[in-house]
Amino acid sequence: MTETHDSTMNQEDTEASVIHDPDFARPLRQAREQAGLSVQQVASQLLLAVDIIEAIEKADMERLPSSTFVVGYIRSYAKILNVPADEVIEAYNALVPPPTESVSTQSPFAEAETVKSNKQPLLAYTVIAIVVAALLWWALNPALKTEQSADTQQASEFSAQVESFASDATPQEFTAPASTEDTASVEDAVEPIDNTEPEPVVQQESSQQDALQGLDTPLFDELILTGVAESWAEVVDANGDRLFYQLINNGEEVKLSGQAPFDVFLGNAPAIRIEVNNSLVRFEHLISSSKNVASITIAADASVTRTKNR
Repeated sequence: MTETHDSTMNQEDTEASVIHDPDFARPLRQAREQAGLSVQQVASQLLLAVDIIEAIEKADMERLPSSTFVVGYIRSYAKILNVPADEVIEAYNALVPPPTESVSTQSPFAEAETVKSNKQPLLAYTVIAIVVAALLWWALNPALKTEQSADTQQASEFSAQVESFASDATPQEFTAPASTEDTASVEDAVEPIDNTEPEPVVQQESSQQDALQGLDTPLFDELILTGVAESWAEVVDANGDRLFYQLINNGEEVKLSGQAPFDVFLGNAPAIRIEVNNSLVRFEHLISSSKNVASITIAADASVTRTKNR
C-alpha cells in the first residue's frame, strides 16, 4: 500500500516537473542545434525578429508579446524543425494562462456574424432603392394631377364658350351675310384659349436629383488584409465591432467591411499587406523594431497613425 502511494506521488511529481518546466523551449533549441541552424536563420525563415526567437528559447516572458501570438510563433517554429508543437505549447501554457478565445479556428457564431455583415450592404441598398422609388412616385404624381386638371379646365371653358355662341345664334343669322358688328360681337364672345403649358416644378426635380446622388455615397469602408507569411491580426472598426481576430496564413486574403477608422493589431507586421477603399496603406515606419508588431489606426483615406490605447 505504501509503495503504491509513493509510486503515485513520484509519478505526479515527474509530470508536474515536465508541465511546469520553465525551460519550455528546450526541445526547439535542441532540434535547432542538431539541425545546424542559427537563431538568425530561424528568424529569417519565420519572418520574425531575432529578439523574439531568443526570448522564446530563453523563456524570457518579459520580452515576449501576448500568449496568443507566442503560441502561433511556437507552432511555426516547431513545424520547420519537425518537433511536436503540442508538448511545447502545453509547457508554455503552464507558465502563462492561455487566451480565452480560440487561436487557430473561428467559431460558428463568428462565421454567422461575418455572413450577416456581408449581407448588410445589400439590405441597405435595397431599402434605399425602395425609398427613392417612393419619393419619385410622390414627386411625379402632383405634377401629373396638375397637368390633368389644367387640361380639364381648358376643355370646360371651351365647351361653355361654344354653347353660349350656339344659344345666341338663329337660323336666319347663318343664312344671311354677317355684318361687321355681328362678326365683332362673335369674336368678342369667343375668348382666346390659353395654351401655355404649366411650368415644371423645379423643387421636385431638385429633390429627386438629391435623392439619387445619395446612392453614390458608400455606407461601409472596405479593408483588405493579404498575408505574405503567417501573422496574427485583430481588426476593430469605429463602432467598436471586432471584425477579425485570428491567424492569417501565407497567401490568404481577408476582406472586411465596417466603419472607418479601423484599429489594427498585427503580430508579424511585415508579413501583412493592407488596403482600404482600394488604396494601399503604408505603415512600415510604425512597426516595432524589437517585436515586429504593429498597432495602428487606419482612416478611410488610407492615412495611418499609431494606436494610442495599446
